[in-house]
Amino acid sequence: MELNELVSKVKQNNNWKSESRIIGEACEEYIKNKMKYIRCNNNFEKYKINEKSKDLICINCNQKYQIKAKSVTHKQVNNIKCKRQLEETI
Repeated sequence: MELNELVSKVKQNNNWKSESRIIGEACEEYIKNKMKYIRCNNNFEKYKINEKSKDLICINCNQKYQIKAKSVTHKQVNNIKCKRQLEETI
């Protein structure tokens, strides 16, 4: 699932109005679904909402992470994708 789809899903499932809160939650979900902890190659699990300074935890070794995300416009995301595709063709 793409990040834009996750943002829409978070908006539908929560009563949050803060765009930064919505983007942050979507990024946490994206990382949980798409990445593994590099040291032990295991999946992440989400902490409960509003757990102080913790967003994700490795389910194998219990390493804790706090995710920081920045809100960007759809145009900025597309520019990043285009730049990345251009670099891959070079």
